[in-house]
Amino acid sequence: ELGMIRYERDVCRDGSVTPDIVVVEFAVNDEGDETKGVCYESLVRKILAAKNKPAVILLFAVFANDWNLQERLGVVGERYHLPMVSTRDCVVEQFYRKAGEGKVVTKNQFFYDCFHPTNIGHQIMSDGLVYLMQEVDSSPMDEDTLDLAAVPAVIGDAFEQVWLYDRNSQEDTVKIVSPGDFADTDEERMSYYEIIKANNQLLMQLINDILDLSKIEADAIKISYAPIDLNEMMDTTYASVKPRMPKDVKLILEKGLDSCTFGTDYIRLLQLVNNLVNNAIKNTKKGSITMGYKALEDGRLNFYVKDTGQGIAEEQLQNLFNRFVKVNDYVEGIGLGLAICKGLVTKMGGSIRVESQLGEGSTFSFILPSREE
Repeated sequence: ELGMIRYERDVCRDGSVTPDIVVVEFAVNDEGDETKGVCYESLVRKILAAKNKPAVILLFAVFANDWNLQERLGVVGERYHLPMVSTRDCVVEQFYRKAGEGKVVTKNQFFYDCFHPTNIGHQIMSDGLVYLMQEVDSSPMDEDTLDLAAVPAVIGDAFEQVWLYDRNSQEDTVKIVSPGDFADTDEERMSYYEIIKANNQLLMQLINDILDLSKIEADAIKISYAPIDLNEMMDTTYASVKPRMPKDVKLILEKGLDSCTFGTDYIRLLQLVNNLVNNAIKNTKKGSITMGYKALEDGRLNFYVKDTGQGIAEEQLQNLFNRFVKVNDYVEGIGLGLAICKGLVTKMGGSIRVESQLGEGSTFSFILPSREE
């Protein structure tokens, strides 16, 4: 339902922007929509009804389980003769082909997690849109004969006239009788909100960590190997981590090879690197954090995260990869991240170690072999 409001505010900027083309990508995210598509079609109709008559493209994404909602929502595109792009139809079939027999991209390369694409996945989605536009551009011009008022909704249009009215609205139909408690910002309540938000994020991280560790210890975690472009993965990780760096800490990326195709589980390798980098961020107030890898003579790769943080006392190193072990009780977390790293590395046939000097910093590193299913 928020799509109805976000279109007006975030896309059209409350009337200050009139887009020529609008891409609607709701076909996965609205499975929980209680209206079962009524909001979706209402949004499409609202866009089509705009005075500048923008072109509308329906984009259907896909989950890692090969599912989306194009069967439910594709009828909307058919009703209004709209161009539709299906990422599912583009990639799913070739996922199950063998290398050299039509496989272009693997699931590990396409998906960041079970819901979201990687940079490669997003590139494929954008390529589909570009291909559609090229095909349309090379086709004869069609006359726009759509009379929206004469076309009944196929699912429903009950939300077509929904608008966002708030204290900033300039509509004559809006009258503020009294601003009430919204006249000023309640700083105390906002501080409570930030605390609740932060603790909610910590709780979700705790639940995910416990689930991951439980799967590892029960040998129930699945490792899916496929060739990946390692340098691209490291670049992506660097770009996502850099905005989270403390003010006085520099992030450094070191890639041991000019190009590297490495057989591994993309999601699990990303999880390992992110866990170690996040750990370094928590314990480094100034200096630098260096993330990278180097090739070993036997073909394995040595990944490392080095920081100039507070370091770890020698007597604490031997238990560092155990569950619920924390070096600093004043740093957020409950001490599961490194235990998860050790479990994943072991499951992937590798080894993990730490070198640290109290007051000077730490270097966490793990070695993995290249493997393919």
